Amino acid sequence: MKIETIEIYGYGKWLQKKFSDLTNLQVFLGNNEAGKSTLSSFIQTMFFGFPSARKKDTNIYIPKQGEAYGGRIFLSGTRFGKVIIERMKDRHRGKAVITYENGHQEVVDHIASYLLGVDRQTYELLYVFKIDRLLDLAKVKKEDLNRYLLGVGTSGSERLLQLAEEYRKEAKKEFLPTGTKPPLNQKIKETENKWLQLQEAKKKNNEYENILVEAATIQTRISDLVEKQQQLERENNDVSEAIRLNDYYLEWLQLEKEIAAVDASHIPKDARKKWDWLQEKISEGIQKQTSLQEQIKNEHKKFEDYSHAQWYRNHQNEWNALQHDFSTVSTQMNQSLFLEEARKEDEAELIILKRTIGLRMDESIEPFTEEKEAEACLLLEKSHAVQQAMTDVSQNLRTVERKVDALESKISEMEKETVSEEEFRLWETKAKSSNQQSSTKNTKKMNFIIIPLVIFFVAITLITLFPAYRLASALAAGIAALSIVFLFYKQRKVQPADQADTFQMADYIQQATLRERLKELKAEEQQEQDILIQLLNKQEAHEMAWNEEQQRQQNWLIAENYPLSYSLDRVLSEKPAVKISQLEEKITATQQKQQDVEQTLNNWYEQSQFIRDHFGINHLDMKEFIEQFNELHQSVILEDSMSKNTEEKIAELQANLETVQSQLKEHHQKRQELLQNAKVETEAEFYQLLHAKDEQVNQKRRRSFLEEQLEGKKAIFEKYPDKEKAIKRLNSNQQKLADLQLEMKANQKEEVERNHDIRILEKGGTYSSLLQDYAIAETEMREMIVEWAKKVVAAEWLEETLRYGKDNRFPALLEDMSAYFHTLTKQNYSRIVFQKSGIKIQHQNGTVYEPFELSQGTIEQLYIAMRFAFIKNTADIANLPIIIDDGFVNFDGNRKEVMYQLMQELSSSVQIFFFTFDESVKEIVHEEQINMLN
Repeated sequence: MKIETIEIYGYGKWLQKKFSDLTNLQVFLGNNEAGKSTLSSFIQTMFFGFPSARKKDTNIYIPKQGEAYGGRIFLSGTRFGKVIIERMKDRHRGKAVITYENGHQEVVDHIASYLLGVDRQTYELLYVFKIDRLLDLAKVKKEDLNRYLLGVGTSGSERLLQLAEEYRKEAKKEFLPTGTKPPLNQKIKETENKWLQLQEAKKKNNEYENILVEAATIQTRISDLVEKQQQLERENNDVSEAIRLNDYYLEWLQLEKEIAAVDASHIPKDARKKWDWLQEKISEGIQKQTSLQEQIKNEHKKFEDYSHAQWYRNHQNEWNALQHDFSTVSTQMNQSLFLEEARKEDEAELIILKRTIGLRMDESIEPFTEEKEAEACLLLEKSHAVQQAMTDVSQNLRTVERKVDALESKISEMEKETVSEEEFRLWETKAKSSNQQSSTKNTKKMNFIIIPLVIFFVAITLITLFPAYRLASALAAGIAALSIVFLFYKQRKVQPADQADTFQMADYIQQATLRERLKELKAEEQQEQDILIQLLNKQEAHEMAWNEEQQRQQNWLIAENYPLSYSLDRVLSEKPAVKISQLEEKITATQQKQQDVEQTLNNWYEQSQFIRDHFGINHLDMKEFIEQFNELHQSVILEDSMSKNTEEKIAELQANLETVQSQLKEHHQKRQELLQNAKVETEAEFYQLLHAKDEQVNQKRRRSFLEEQLEGKKAIFEKYPDKEKAIKRLNSNQQKLADLQLEMKANQKEEVERNHDIRILEKGGTYSSLLQDYAIAETEMREMIVEWAKKVVAAEWLEETLRYGKDNRFPALLEDMSAYFHTLTKQNYSRIVFQKSGIKIQHQNGTVYEPFELSQGTIEQLYIAMRFAFIKNTADIANLPIIIDDGFVNFDGNRKEVMYQLMQELSSSVQIFFFTFDESVKEIVHEEQINMLN
């Protein structure tokens, strides 16, 4: 059995964790609190159920995050193949859900039977390695370990072993070979004491001894008489048997004569069976003959009912000709119906079209001539030209309106940013006075400011006068503005007092620029307003021209007899006059085709007149007859076929009748041959002969019965052949027995008298009391021995029953245990010995130690060797995964290396889960065999 995958939904610290691709030797490496013990407990929980919360000091590993409590494991190599064991605390009360390879699921409470009979206690004892159990080794005995071997792998045997142990314990409470306190030991001692006292009293009683000798002599005489009596009784039994079986013997002799007198050897053994079989066959043949004759009669009646079959055969050629043309006729009929439907649709369309134009059915309009069509096209082109001009003006109007709206929005925004006229004039005056008061010292610096200002104003002018250079001018104005700001910033550092004036100069320049731009936008807006007025005037003129063109088109349509609902464009595109002309021509052509098709149909209909006359269906019109033609044809074909089948069936029945009659004749001949072979002439004589043969069989059977009764009695009949003499001998022996009875009664009377004397002696004094006490003690002792023996025998029987059919694994277990321990201890210890007092360990120098005399590390090695040997020798019975939880913490480096080698060796037959914090395991075990737990 192998665990392939471990999937934890929630268990202790583990949440939604999956361990897959597990190997035969899987190492889980991690520090303390990494979850090793939790994972080990999870594996046992999946096998044996959730830990009980009732037990104190037990960690039940409930998830702290409120996740699902449980998980599942995937197993392979079980006796059910691959299975999944899943447990959820809140599902099925924590019971295991077993999923098999075929998808079938089963909810089980205890899965010991799925785990080869191993329960939680056995698994923890044998397959879970924990150091805290090492101290129990000193108490392990050979009998205990051998009983473990008996218990593993047999479902229910653990309970039987436990029951045997209980019987042994109860028996030991009642009796011990070397004990004194158990009840049976005390009762045996008491009985022995009373026996000794009784024997001492008997020696002192001489008279008692003499009477005992006389009583023994009398018993000898009685025994001789009994032997004679038994001899006479045996002889009487033989004589009585000869008398009782004499009639059987005489009957047997008579049967021998009668059997020899009848000769039935010429009669076959199965003559009666053959006769009965022939009689049965003849009876069946007569029944079949009668049945076939009745069937032939019924079939003739059926054949007479097929009245149309002969008529169909007479007119089959005409039917075939009509059937040959039927597909064409059917097609033409459908075509006629289709033409009729198409003609009606065209006429309806023509009526609707004329009504739409306002014409009666007898009225019509002529299609356009080329001149009229050219005139209409010219009117339509003029109308389209005016419509296109109106569309262009509308588009231009929308464009100009959007421009005007955009300019008005910009002007409104710029007006919000400009200051009042009075404030701007004040700024302008300050700017001029500031320029006049500038000192000679700053003249050079101001020149640097004037140059960017000049560039800025020039750029503004270019933007205003030459819109095509707006981008370049705006870029130059921006650079100049930045230069002015930079120079003012530097000058402000030198002349802090002039900071306020410099700031007002920049605002003034900005306002001047805004005012110039505002003038330009207002001028542009005025231009767009003028264009808008011109476009509105054009739109009005085009609308008047459009109305005039529409009026011309209506006048032209009225002149050509078209209703006002029609437009000139519709008349030219639909051309209703042409459609009317085409529909009238199409209707005429359809009518002509209908006449041609109906002529062909009428010819075929006239040819089929003989069918309507025969079936009396002249009332059907052509369409109805064509619809029923196939059905009529199939019905007469079916009737003809049934008629032929009836004829064939009659012929077949006639042939069967001839066969049956032939068989009847043959059976009659065989029956006559059977009579001839039996050397009789009549059926009555044959039956008499058979009866005689059957009677002989009964006689032989009776003879066999008599021979069984007389078997082994030949000597008796030879000794007592005459019944009367045997009766006389029997009477004589009975008289002798009566005499023996009288003699025996006399001896028995004398024996009673002697026994009476003995009882009188035994009743008197101490001897009588001792004899009674001894009898009571002996009876009680026997009852106690029986009860004790029941328990001992029951325990032995149970263990022998379990031991029966199993190999004794203990020698191989002891050999592997010694070998493992020898390897683990670097050959320091040679063997392990099991004695009644416990385990003994022999050193290589011959010294024998008990476990408590060994070091802690050596005890752990002994523990590992015992467990590994046990698991190896029971792997074929209970191959369950091993769990080792830091089992080698006290081992040095060399011992660990040897231990890992043993684990690798054992993992070839059983899966091992090794939980440890020892990092050195990485140097020995492959990386894919290690799971790091953090």
